[in-house]
Amino acid sequence: MLVKLGFDTRFLELILSCVTLVSYSFLLNGSEFGLLILTRGLCQGDPLSPYLFLIFMETFSVLLQDAKRVGHIKGIAICKRAPSISHLLFANDTQIYCEVTHSSISCIKDLLETYAKALGQVVSYNKLSMVLSRNSQDWMRETIPRLLSFKREEQQDRYLG
Repeated sequence: MLVKLGFDTRFLELILSCVTLVSYSFLLNGSEFGLLILTRGLCQGDPLSPYLFLIFMETFSVLLQDAKRVGHIKGIAICKRAPSISHLLFANDTQIYCEVTHSSISCIKDLLETYAKALGQVVSYNKLSMVLSRNSQDWMRETIPRLLSFKREEQQDRYLG
């Protein structure tokens, strides 16, 4: 996936070695003591984590842009002359904006699964939530969250992160 974004394979191999060959030793009274070899990649707080997160979120952004470009999802515009927006990325949050149709819902679910599979991850649907427009029909408010396995939240006037 990252090769398609233009990353050199040598760079990717270097990053992979940093992620897969992680070990820590401890200092006890000023002397190195013990060796802990991790088997599950980087620890939270590792200096490399924010950079990898940005790279992977850029990848997810490209997937969403491609889906919008080919018409699988249609973004929303705040006024007639404004460009449509399909998503916004934040430090710890991603917001996806689209018209609610069966095909767009299916596309979003497929994109999440594709993205997670490419990273060797699993989508945590229990952490995902959605907000439907106040103009949404009642059937949408009940059916759409179930189809996506998302929690439904009420619309807020402001997003505070």
